[in-house]
Amino acid sequence: MPIVMITLLSGRSRRAKKLLLRSVTDAVAASLDAPNESVRVILNEVPAEHWAVAGKPIGARRRRRKAAGPA
Repeated sequence: MPIVMITLLSGRSRRAKKLLLRSVTDAVAASLDAPNESVRVILNEVPAEHWAVAGKPIGARRRRRKAAGPA
């Protein structure tokens, strides 16, 4: 039974996560020639305040980008 663990920042829509789960399940099943029913996918959603890049919380980076506006 394949188990796939995905960690991502929280904030995506329910629809986007449903599509991700379906796409990953289909890809793993096809790659391993296994039935979809045998594939398990676990999504771990992490708040931006708990995720850092180069020692800086990504939430702060996102707020700065949002404040700067479109490039």
